[in-house]
This record gives sequence, C-alpha cells and structure tokens, in this order.
Amino acid sequence: MQLNSKPVGHRFPITLLVGLMIFVGTITQLIAYRSLEPVLLASVFLLIGYICFRERSPWGSRSQCTAFMLIFSVSFFWSGVAAIFVNYLGDRLSPDASWFYDFALGFQSDFNLKYIRDRSSGALHILGWQSVYWILSAIGFQQGLYCGIMLNTFMVSVAAVVGMKTVRVIFIDEVKIRKRLAIIMALCGMFWLFSALMIRDSSVLLLNSVLIYYWVKFLMRPDWTSLAKLVVVGAIGQSLYLNLRAEFIALPAVLALIAFCSVILLKMLSPNSGIYNKDIVVKILLCLLSAILGQTLIEFIFDFDSVVAIISGSEGYVHGARDAFSATDSSFATDSSFATDSSLGYTYIVNQPLLIRAFAGALYVNIFPIPFWHGIVSGSIYQIFKSMNAIFMYLVVPLAIVGFYDSIRYSLSSQRLSAVFLGGVYIVVSFGVAITSLETRHLASFYMPLLVLAAVPSLDGRLNKVRVLKVFSGWAMLAVLIHLGWYLLKQNSMGVV
Repeated sequence: MQLNSKPVGHRFPITLLVGLMIFVGTITQLIAYRSLEPVLLASVFLLIGYICFRERSPWGSRSQCTAFMLIFSVSFFWSGVAAIFVNYLGDRLSPDASWFYDFALGFQSDFNLKYIRDRSSGALHILGWQSVYWILSAIGFQQGLYCGIMLNTFMVSVAAVVGMKTVRVIFIDEVKIRKRLAIIMALCGMFWLFSALMIRDSSVLLLNSVLIYYWVKFLMRPDWTSLAKLVVVGAIGQSLYLNLRAEFIALPAVLALIAFCSVILLKMLSPNSGIYNKDIVVKILLCLLSAILGQTLIEFIFDFDSVVAIISGSEGYVHGARDAFSATDSSFATDSSFATDSSLGYTYIVNQPLLIRAFAGALYVNIFPIPFWHGIVSGSIYQIFKSMNAIFMYLVVPLAIVGFYDSIRYSLSSQRLSAVFLGGVYIVVSFGVAITSLETRHLASFYMPLLVLAAVPSLDGRLNKVRVLKVFSGWAMLAVLIHLGWYLLKQNSMGVV
C-alpha cells in the first residue's frame, strides 16, 4: 500500500498556530514571572532555531523549521502554565527539579564536569544549565527557573527537527507524514513535561533521537560512509550518556543488536526481499563491535560499571515505591512513575518474577498513570502532564500500530527494514524500562520511533479511518479492562469486596 504524497487540498494553519501559541505563551510567562525576561530569552532561542533550521540553512528545510517553531511555541506556552502552578497555586517542584535548579545556580562556585559527575549522572546537562545562568547573569538577567527551562524547550524543539529528518530519510517526499509528525509531537504530554520542568530528559531525548536517526540513515543506505558516521556518533553518544544518564551507555550496542535482529527477521518473513546480504550484516556486526569496545574503554578510563548503574536504577525505583507508602503527599514522594495513591503498582508489577514484570511493566509504562485521571486531580503540574500524556498515548499507540503495518508493506526493502528497526527499538526499550526503573520519563525519551510510525497512516478516506478505528477500539478496550481491574483490586485491598 503506497501512501499518497500529493499535497492535500486544504492546509492546516500551522503558521497561524505558531503565532497564536507564542502570543498566549507570552501572556502566561508575563503572568507567571511578572517580567519580560522570559519572553526576551525565548525570542533569542527562537531566533537561533530559525537561523539554524530555515530553508536556506545547510542543516534545515521549510518543514524542519516549521516543526521547530511549532514545538518551541507550544512548549513555551506550557512552561508558562507550569510556572503559574509553581508561583501562584502552591505547586512544589519535584525533588529532581528542585535539586537540579539549586545545582544549576552553582555556576558561582568553582564547579567542573568531574565534580558534578561525582554527584549526578546528569552532569553535562547541569553544566549546560550553569553556562546559561552564568551568561545571563553576566548581562543582568535574574536567575529565575525560566533560564534553565528555556534551554530544555530548545533541546526538545531540536529533537523534533531530528524526528522530521528521520521521516525525510525514510519516506523522502511524503510531505503529509512530516506534517502529521509535527502535529503529533506538539501534542505529546511528555514533551511538554521535558520542556516545562527543570529536569534533564530533554537532552537525553535529543541524544536518543540523533542516534536513531543515524541508524535509520545507515539502514536506508548501508554504505561505508554511513557506517563511519554511525560509529563516530555512537562513540560520542556513549561518552555523552556517561554524563547525562549513565544507565543508557549500552544503548549503541543495543541498537546494533536490534538492527541485526531486524535484518534476520525480515529475511525469515520475506526471503526474496533482497535486504539480507553479507555486506550489511558485516557492517552491523562491526558497529556492534565498536560499540562494545567503546563502552569497555569508557568503563576502564572512568572506572565505571554499567551493570551497577542499571541495577541501581532498578533498585532506586523499588526504594522509591516503598517510601511512597508512608508519604503524606505521594505526588512528591518520588520522581518515579509509581508515586500514586496505592501500592498496587508495587504489588502486581515490581514484586513479580522478571518475565511477568517485563510484560506487565511494558504495558504499564505505555498507559500510565492508572487511573489516567490521577494526575489531573493531584494538583501537581508534573502529574497533570503525565495524565495528559496517557490520553495522548491512547490515541498514538493505535496510530503507530497501523503505521508499522503500512510501512512494512512498502515496495522498498530498506523502508521495511527501517520500520522494523523503529518498532523494535520502541518494544525493546519498553521491556528494558519495565525491568529497570519503570519510569515513564525514561521511556518517553525514546518516543521518537513511536511518533514517526504514528505519523505514517493517513486518515483520508473511509477505509483508512475504519482501519485506525478498529485498532483504536481494541486498545481502548484493553485500557478499560485494565482500569476495571485496577478498581477491583483497589476495592479488594481496602477490604470493600
């Protein structure tokens, strides 16, 4: 089934939407901070993005520039809303956000990357925050939250550009897919959270998206030049992960394994596809070998144990879950996804054998929170973003399933391979997050493969709408059953039934 790449008869007014969001965002920022500084700073970042990604730029195009400005303007608005919650509605910063903000103001001290790394795995992002605060302080800006948050907004917007580039590599001239992707990214609740709060996930999202983009470029055109670029980017990525989120340092090797399995799977399902050949297999194995060697070298130089880092992430979740039981305000007991008003997550997911936890947890992080309205009634903007993202996922996951099916039906074997790779990345990461941290923010930093696939299916025509509606109905029914099960277990745990 070939997707129609012809321009649609009507144009969604994205430019008008950008202007509207900037206008409304400016109002929310002025109300939140009672200062023009957030607006001036946002204008600087927006101008930088426009210059870098405009059509005449060597790094951009019209669709990429539009995506940057759309995501930035929407994130600008939500960061203002988040600031209103903090400054006027008594919302407290999450422990991570509060700690990061205090550390970011440490630019006045003699801090360096090693000093920060000894205290946080997000050392590089903190150093970036410190640099922003140092520069802005030097020119007379106040040291408000908005300074660090604006850097997050910029990084999420750049990650959106990388997502658009990924679509362009796979689908070339499919303008409508890029347009749908821009709108989908603008509606993502976790992207709002990454942009609007003082957390480091925006840089992790950007780095993950870049690595996946270079893998897609290689799979679409597996020549030695693409391989060399991939190896270099992977090596750089490993050193950056050490200073951003150490648990992800093995990701370059994992992506190579997923690519290898994707080739083998397509060979089994379609023997005559032509995608399987010794050349691409050898190159993928070379990339895997370089990733393993790079990780080993980093662990030796920095005396770092990646296995310990992964286990620590899992144990941190368990300890956070236990702490949440006795907390009077569970919304801030921990930054983990578990921090809800019940112990059901701990009982029926964490405290289960590994295999059960992997499957149950993978489903859990894709529909969290349960119930989905938990965050909305909590009064915390952090939890509200997560609840809004749950509604977003109810719509996006069915689209991604249909998009995956449509993608593997393309005549070009490289397009099918890229689709299988993207789907494989998201599934593997879902299982990985389920058996380690079980934190939805960790999974959300890998949303780009999911969102790219979700942008593929067209809703033009009755047949396309029916296909999507069928998958959505099945996913919605599953969500209803899970909520019903949660209610019954909740009542049972309280001795009601």
